[in-house]
Amino acid sequence: MGRRKKKKDTVKIKNAPDPNDGVPRSFVIHQKGGPEVEQLVGDLRSMMAPNTALKLKVKKKNVLKDFVHMAGPFGVTHMMVLNQTDTGLNLRIARLPRGPTLTFRVASFCNTKNLIRSLPNPKSPGAQFLYSPLVVCNNFAAGIEGDKEDLAKRMLITTFQNMFPSVNVSAIQLKQLRRTVLFQNDPETDSIHLRHYEIGVRPAGLAKSVKGLLRKNTAPNLSKFADISDYILGGGDGYESDASDIGEDKVTLPQTMQGAGNKASSQSAVKLTELGPRMELKLLKIEEGFCEGHVLWNKNVTKTPAEVEALNKKRAAARRLKDARRAEQAKNVERKKEAKRLNKIKSIKGQKKDKKDTQEDDFVENPESEIKAEDSEDDAQYYRDEVGEEPDADLFPKRSKRTKKTFNSGNSKDRNSKDRNSKDRNTKGGKDGYTKGINNKRKTAAASGNKQGEQRPRKKRKN
Repeated sequence: MGRRKKKKDTVKIKNAPDPNDGVPRSFVIHQKGGPEVEQLVGDLRSMMAPNTALKLKVKKKNVLKDFVHMAGPFGVTHMMVLNQTDTGLNLRIARLPRGPTLTFRVASFCNTKNLIRSLPNPKSPGAQFLYSPLVVCNNFAAGIEGDKEDLAKRMLITTFQNMFPSVNVSAIQLKQLRRTVLFQNDPETDSIHLRHYEIGVRPAGLAKSVKGLLRKNTAPNLSKFADISDYILGGGDGYESDASDIGEDKVTLPQTMQGAGNKASSQSAVKLTELGPRMELKLLKIEEGFCEGHVLWNKNVTKTPAEVEALNKKRAAARRLKDARRAEQAKNVERKKEAKRLNKIKSIKGQKKDKKDTQEDDFVENPESEIKAEDSEDDAQYYRDEVGEEPDADLFPKRSKRTKKTFNSGNSKDRNSKDRNSKDRNTKGGKDGYTKGINNKRKTAAASGNKQGEQRPRKKRKN
């Protein structure tokens, strides 16, 4: 016999987010795609951390409405959907619950796993994902395809900035600024480049050997050096050249940051290390609603004002028809609820009436009992005429003409109670009274010379 599988208890969410705190949160899912697309979904979730669902599971039977219904209780404001089609990979970024929706064509992408292999000093994931990244939108002043597309430009900047929490410059702590997301607009190729970096800070103006001493918690190996000065002047275990010590990268820290030597009011060098993923996006269209509705901007289709007006009229007629159907459905629902309520009241009244009739008919006259009573009186009169004496009281007992109604419902309890009642009557005196009456009748007949009192001789059996 197999071992019984123990059912896991329901996991209780600790420190559940408040949906009304104003912090933007996101769902990153995919509808169709292979392993590369699934890996890209995981990389995008890491980029959007910590205000995203890192372990969100998507099944084949799930539709977008399922995630929209769950977005409200969790305070989710944006959704990123990857979909693999015959023409290529598409990315939709939608504002929940009513839009707008931006549709991009993913011209090219590189997963974090493939990107780390090409870096000389890759960074492993750690504490940098505990805080939200900074958002940098570069070169969007030129617009997309020139200055004529101001609507698309404004929608892009607004969407990218609202996907991440805003930064209060006067109250922010530098230790929380660990990552940055860059959206670079390229008007020549009509594309947007997405990059994800880690912000690294190291003290500037120090020799390589001194930096090594600051980073290490143990004493260095001085067996090859005659003095500590030889270790410092000789560069320690490495080279003196350091690309991060360029003058343009040096900043004065207003606060103390993580890392050895990064004290307040000291000069440090800032270095960016790419974390991934890397994507090249091209905007296709902007829709008014959530993945549907009026097309505000389209890259490939241009309509005249007359065509736009005709589409608006058609859309308005469809909206009126939809509202009329909803009103009719609401009326039908109310009518069915009222009919159900009235039927319930009617059925309760019928049940009360049946119960009352049953109680009134609890005792009814039984015609069989009347016949038995008349037979008993006739036997007593016959006994007086023939014998000339009054019969004993227990010889012809009188029975009541009103008996309790019996129900032939087939219930086993009713049958058992009936058998017990008959058995009790036989036990209490029914059999003894019958035997006594027969003996008295025989004695009376013998005294008066009636033949009924004589006993007949038994017949002999033939051998």
